[in-house]
Amino acid sequence: MACEPDYHSLPQKIRALIRVPSLGRPNRISRMKDSDLVQLARPAPRSHHYSDSLIPQQPRITELKLIRYITIICFVSYCGYLAMKSHLIYSCLSANDSYGGWIMVAMVMFVGSLVLLAIAIMMNKRGLYLLALPGSALAYAQFPMIQITQLAHYGHSAIGDMLLGDFVGIPACLLMMLFPNWWWFATMLITTSLVVTLHDNQLPFWHMSDFDAALYSTLISGPVLFMVYSGIHTSRQTDAAIFQNYQANLTFLRSQSFSELENYFTSRIHDKVLPTLNSTAAGLTPVTDVPSINIMDVTQADTMSLGNFITTLRDSVAESTKITIHAVADLTMPLPFKTAISLIDAVAEASHNSVQHAPQATRELAISWNGTVINVVFQDSGPGFRVDKVSHNHAGVKITMLKRPQIYNGVSVSLTSGPKQGTRYEISWTVTDTVAEPEEPEEQQDMLLYQVRKLGFDRLFRPWVAAYALAIFTFDVIPYDHTGHWHVLIISMVLVGAALWSLTDRSQLRLPWRNTIILIACVSALMTIGQLSHHPQPPELQRYGWFVSYSVVLTMYLALRLRPGMAWAMWAGFAVMTYVAESWLKMDLLASASSIIACIPLLIPATIVPLQLNWVVKSLPTLQRVDSNEYLEPDLQRYTSEMTKWLHSLLQLVDDPTAAKLMELRLRDAIRSPLLDVPELTAAVWRARAAGSRVTLIDDRSPTCADPKEHSEIITNTTEALAKNPHTLTLRLLPAGRDRYASLRWN
Repeated sequence: MACEPDYHSLPQKIRALIRVPSLGRPNRISRMKDSDLVQLARPAPRSHHYSDSLIPQQPRITELKLIRYITIICFVSYCGYLAMKSHLIYSCLSANDSYGGWIMVAMVMFVGSLVLLAIAIMMNKRGLYLLALPGSALAYAQFPMIQITQLAHYGHSAIGDMLLGDFVGIPACLLMMLFPNWWWFATMLITTSLVVTLHDNQLPFWHMSDFDAALYSTLISGPVLFMVYSGIHTSRQTDAAIFQNYQANLTFLRSQSFSELENYFTSRIHDKVLPTLNSTAAGLTPVTDVPSINIMDVTQADTMSLGNFITTLRDSVAESTKITIHAVADLTMPLPFKTAISLIDAVAEASHNSVQHAPQATRELAISWNGTVINVVFQDSGPGFRVDKVSHNHAGVKITMLKRPQIYNGVSVSLTSGPKQGTRYEISWTVTDTVAEPEEPEEQQDMLLYQVRKLGFDRLFRPWVAAYALAIFTFDVIPYDHTGHWHVLIISMVLVGAALWSLTDRSQLRLPWRNTIILIACVSALMTIGQLSHHPQPPELQRYGWFVSYSVVLTMYLALRLRPGMAWAMWAGFAVMTYVAESWLKMDLLASASSIIACIPLLIPATIVPLQLNWVVKSLPTLQRVDSNEYLEPDLQRYTSEMTKWLHSLLQLVDDPTAAKLMELRLRDAIRSPLLDVPELTAAVWRARAAGSRVTLIDDRSPTCADPKEHSEIITNTTEALAKNPHTLTLRLLPAGRDRYASLRWN
C-alpha cells in the first residue's frame, strides 16, 4: 500500500524514545510501561488498508453450469445406449474370441467412466470434469478400436452390430467441452465421420458409400458439436466479462462500506469517547467509567424502525419543505440500518443542493409506504439542470444520490431535471426484497450478453453452410437410379434448398414464424414426394431412404433453432400419417412408420442442447449479481474487530485525569491527521505533551498518500524537535501540489 507506513521496527523506535531523559517531574510517560507506550503509539486501523485488498478469482459460473447440463445429457444418452444394446453387448462378452479380454476391460472402463461422470455431475467441480470427460471418451474409443482390429484380423466384427456411429457424438461433445477451439472441432468432426463409416462392418472408406455416410454424418454431428464449441467458448468470454463487472462492483462496494464504517467509528469517537475523556479530565466523570465506554453501539445498530426512518427522513430536509406522508401499513417494521441511512443521506443531499442552488424555489417531500415498497419523492421548482451534464467529480449527485443507494438490495433511484423544469428525485425501496441486487444499466447488459445471445447461430446457419448441406444432398442422391423420376430429384433439391435457406435468417435467436412455416412446408412436401416416388417402378430396384434421412436432418435443424415443439409435432405427425396410410388406407409407401420413429433419437440432442444453452443465457442476470458478502463481510468484521480492540486498548491506559486529557488529544490527532498517526511521532507527541508542551498536528494532505521520502524526513525532524521539549510546536502537512511538503514551527 502506498499510504501504509512500515511499522516493523515499532517497538525499538518507541523504546528509544522512552530512554530520552525526562524533565525530572512525575508525569504519565515516566510511569508508563514499555508495552503500554508501544500500544499507545500504534496507529488506528485505516479503511484503505482493507478496501484495497485483492479480490479472489471468481469461479467459472457460466461455463460450469453449461458443462454440467451437457454432461447430464450425455450421461443419460449413454445409459439409454447401454439399455438398447444390452443383448448385443452380452453376445459380444459371451463370444469365445481372442479379443474377449479386451472387450471385458473396455466394458469395465465404460461402466467406470459412467460412475465418474455421475460423480462429476453431482460435485460440479472443474477438476472432476477434467478427469471424467476424457476418461469417458477414452472408454468409448476402445470399442471402435476393437472393431477395426477384428475387421483387419477376421474380416468381420460382432461389435459392428452395435452401430457405434449412432452414438459417437456423445464422447465427441464431452471432449469438445474441454477444448473449445477450431482445430479440435475439426478433429472431432473427422473422428465422428470415421466411426460412422464402420456401419457396414467393413474397414473405413472401403466403398464409395462410406464417403456418402461420412459427409452425411457432418450434417448431424457438425451443428451439435459447433453449438457445444460455441457455447463453451462464449461462456468463458462471458465469465471473464462477469468477473470484470464483479471486480468493479465489489471494489465500489468495499470502498463505500469501509468508508461508512470508518465514518461510524469516527463519529462514535467524536460524539461519545472524546466528551467522556474531556469530562474525566475536568474531574466530572470518574476515571473508572472510561474503560467501560460502549464503543460498539453504532456498529450493533442493525435495524431502524420504519417510523424512526420516516421521522429522520423528514428532519433531513429544509424546514420550508412541504411534507406529505402516506403510510397504510405497520410503522414498527425493522429496516436494515445501513440502507436506511444511505437513503436519508441521499434525500438530505438533494435538499441541500436545492437550498444551495435554488433558495427561492418551493420544495416538496412525499413519503409513501404500502407494506412492501417505500417510495420517497423530493422535488423543487428551481431552475433545474441537465442530468447528463453532471460532472463525474460531483460526488453529491453521482455517489450519494445515484450510486450509493443502489448498492443495497431492493433500492432503485431516478433523477429527472431540465432547464426551467425543476428537479425530481425519487427513491423506491422494496423492503421485502432480500435477494435482488441492483440491476446493471441496460446497455451494459446488452454489451455483456451480445455474443452469448446468438449461441453460435450467427456463425452456424450461414448461406455457405446451407450451400454445403445442399451439395452433400446432391452428391448423395445423384447416384441413385432416377430413370423416369428426374422431376422428383429436381423438386426435392428445390425443397431442400428452400428449407436450408429458411434457416439462414439470423435476426432472432429463435427461428421466426415465417421461416418456420416455410421449413415445415418444404419438409412435408419432401416426405410426401419421397413416399410416393417409387410408382410405377418396384421399390426393390433402388434405395429409397434418402428423403427420410434428409427430412430428419432438416427437422433436427428446426429444433436447434429453438422450435423443438414444432419439430417433434411435425415428425410425430409424419409417423402417425404414415401408419394411417399403411394400416387403414392400405397405401404402398416406401418408408414405414417404424422407420420414421427410429429417427427420433436424432431429435433429442438437437432439442436439449440449445434449450440448455438458452436457459444459461436467461439466467445470466442472476449469475452476474455480486455476492458481496463472500469476500466483503469478513474484512468488514475484521476491521470492526481491530478498530474496537484498538480503542479499548487505548482507553484501558487511562487511569487519571491527566492521562484522560492526553488520550483525548491523541484520539483527536488520529481523527484529524491520519497521515501523522505514525508510531514514533505519536509517542514523541505524548511525551512532549506530558511534559507541558503544546503540540498541534494539522493534516491538509489527506486523503492523498504521503510522499515516502519527504514524509520520513519531516517525521524525523519533528521527533527530534519534540525531544527538546519545546514550548509550542506546530506541524502541518500542506495540500498536494504545493512547493513544500510540510511546515514545522517550534520554540
